Amino acid sequence: MDPIQAFADLIGTPRPAATFLLASLAFVPIAWLHRFISSPTIRHVYCTVTGLLLSACVFGWTADAHFLACIVYAIAVMRLFRRQCGVLTLLGTFAYLIGCHIIMRTHETRTEGVLDCTGALTVFATKLTAVAYNYQDGLTLLKEKDQGAKAKDAQEKKELTEEQRRREERMERSRLERRKAALVTMPSLLELMGYLFCFGLHMTGPFFEFKAYDDWTTKQGIWSPTLKQPSVLPPFFRAFVQGILAALVFLLMSPSLDLTRISDPLKNRAYPFHLRWLLAHQASLVWRFRAYILWSITEAAMVIGGLGFTGWEAAKGEAVNGEACNGGEWGKKENGGEAEGRRLNGEVDGDASKAKDDKACSRAVGKGKALWSRARNVDILGVEFPKSCLDFATTWNISYGLWLRLYVYDRMVPPGRKANFFHMLATMFVSAVSHGLNWGDFIFFANWALIVASSKAIYQVTSGIPKGTIAHRIVAVLHTLYGIFVCSYVASAFCVMTLSGTYSAYSGMYYTGTIIPLFLIVLSMVYKPRRPKRVKTE
Repeated sequence: MDPIQAFADLIGTPRPAATFLLASLAFVPIAWLHRFISSPTIRHVYCTVTGLLLSACVFGWTADAHFLACIVYAIAVMRLFRRQCGVLTLLGTFAYLIGCHIIMRTHETRTEGVLDCTGALTVFATKLTAVAYNYQDGLTLLKEKDQGAKAKDAQEKKELTEEQRRREERMERSRLERRKAALVTMPSLLELMGYLFCFGLHMTGPFFEFKAYDDWTTKQGIWSPTLKQPSVLPPFFRAFVQGILAALVFLLMSPSLDLTRISDPLKNRAYPFHLRWLLAHQASLVWRFRAYILWSITEAAMVIGGLGFTGWEAAKGEAVNGEACNGGEWGKKENGGEAEGRRLNGEVDGDASKAKDDKACSRAVGKGKALWSRARNVDILGVEFPKSCLDFATTWNISYGLWLRLYVYDRMVPPGRKANFFHMLATMFVSAVSHGLNWGDFIFFANWALIVASSKAIYQVTSGIPKGTIAHRIVAVLHTLYGIFVCSYVASAFCVMTLSGTYSAYSGMYYTGTIIPLFLIVLSMVYKPRRPKRVKTE
């Protein structure tokens, strides 16, 4: 008997899904063996070959042909049009992705359980686009360095309002993030392919910057042999056990899942309102735990290979040059600690070099906490019990959300302008296109933009309630319950995927998950509470 088919029957999934799961499990030994390779060139070759072989085993060699076609296009764009190579790569790769969605009929085959390479191509496109933007930023940020001092002096002379000051601070943070990841020289073909196919992570994610991969491969920065390296075993076992538990929950819940009870109007109307919502919640739970399995495996692989290491959080009461050692808090929050101390045009970035004193770091490492945020793509407790819808957005598919913010949302907002709802809606449209051309995808992400805006509206409307009071705690609990309710409501569209199924699911809950967010947004426009006065302490 076919062992793969036997495994598929054992776990109760189609053969393509079982093949994909087995390939994902192979990430771990492949990443572990990488630790014994010392030559950077051989490391690049190893990552490239193993990634190509894994995707060929799952999707066939035609998938690798799609990946290579995108690489050829991106390299040509970066060679010929460096000033605009980021946006051209984004448009070109996503146009190619849309074409693959149409040719492979993902809007039909996905409902039938057929597995194709479009999901992997989405992850691949995000990494390729990031490299192109980083290469483009390497050119523009050099000019900015020459002109930055004069512009900064002129800006300081202006008197800014509070809103303008916050806007300038956001722009400055965005500029620093771009500078940390900027590439002065174009990566070689071998370096680029090693980054794109590393461990086979192009099939599942997470996204990470090229500079992190480059430093890790050449053993520079936080991976320098002169610095103490953390033990990989505790975070590896935590991620692996998390994946096993997620698999057990998935196997327990999936047999009882019947999507027709959501997508079929006659079956759906046979249940009362609260059971209709519970059915939608069950469907979204099964969908999420399936993702938890894969992301836990990829986290374990990145940890055992060392690539997931982000830096050290300084021990309590100790700092290195006034900051956490080797990126510390930056790596924890923005997945950007990997860029600390990289050279730009032969000079170490002043903002990034503060934590690069090897002697000081060697005193601090081991006393603080090792951070592995680059490997972590989901915070399960944060997703299942979000304090708000915004918390859900920042704890689910973390790396893809980071990519959307850095390379779509932030770059869409004109300099000096304030981001609005339409920028968020356009970002969600890009996310919907990357997931497929199903009606359920577009409806899900359009509603998600509303929900994020409504969560901000809740903060605005309740800002007049003093913190620490009973009323503030009640509002916090209600906000959490609201987040759980609307997240399951909108996720039902992503689960059933079809237009008729989405209509049945949403109408069965009387469109409450759409009407309530709209009401909250309108309420925030007409009701402006007075903020509580801050008590000045001497």
